Amino acid sequence: MAIVSLSDSSIEVASAKAMGRRLRAWIMAPALTALVLAGGYEALSVLESPAYVMRHELVAAGAAMERLPWSTPAEGVQQIVAQQFGHHRATVDAKGFPAYVKVTLHGLGPDDCRNAAGLARIEGQVVIVTERSTGGDACREDGAMTWRIMP
Repeated sequence: MAIVSLSDSSIEVASAKAMGRRLRAWIMAPALTALVLAGGYEALSVLESPAYVMRHELVAAGAAMERLPWSTPAEGVQQIVAQQFGHHRATVDAKGFPAYVKVTLHGLGPDDCRNAAGLARIEGQVVIVTERSTGGDACREDGAMTWRIMP
């Protein structure tokens, strides 16, 4: 019986180690790239203005509402539209669906209300309009604003 032993200095062992390093590099490179991209996306979302985030959420809600069939029950509309608001606490009133849906964002500070003044009307495939309170101000005293989304 013969015992064959490969020392660390042999060509076969060195070749296997080099292949292992290359394989680890091919595996780690996509994982590190994904981490960098995810980190960059999170850093970018932190730097976005509150008005931009509100606009993005309202437009996403309008797009989601536009895709719904007109026979969708009010509870389904409320759930699908409410899912679009990840950064704000929202109340959805779908009584007027399919003609319109009202979305109220709660807990907005004075700066958010001022920033949202530029979102009085958003036009596109779906029209989104701020509902004014009786005093003419879009933001109520409790820090809530209501938009009407009309496909």
